[in-house]
Amino acid sequence: MGIGDGCLNGLFTSSTETPSQLFLRLAVPVANVPVQLELSECGQRTFKLELLDPLLATSASSATSCPALSYSFAETGSYVVRVTVMSGPGAGNFWFRAN
Repeated sequence: MGIGDGCLNGLFTSSTETPSQLFLRLAVPVANVPVQLELSECGQRTFKLELLDPLLATSASSATSCPALSYSFAETGSYVVRVTVMSGPGAGNFWFRAN
């Protein structure tokens, strides 16, 4: 997935068990610029959003908001984002964006 392309990337988890996880690969073309990672349309679910390498940043949602985090990458390259459905109905759609 790219940064700053304006896209809402649709995600789906088919697991009805929680916790369940999805892994995304994020391409970072420019270093030392803050990037906002966020989920939306979380519904009745709570999520944890993590930037791995092994762990650079983490954010968890509450019952009323989706998780978001801001991070400035020291180097360009490819990074892994882990999205974990922590509670609520596990299966369903939601959105991811990186700006």
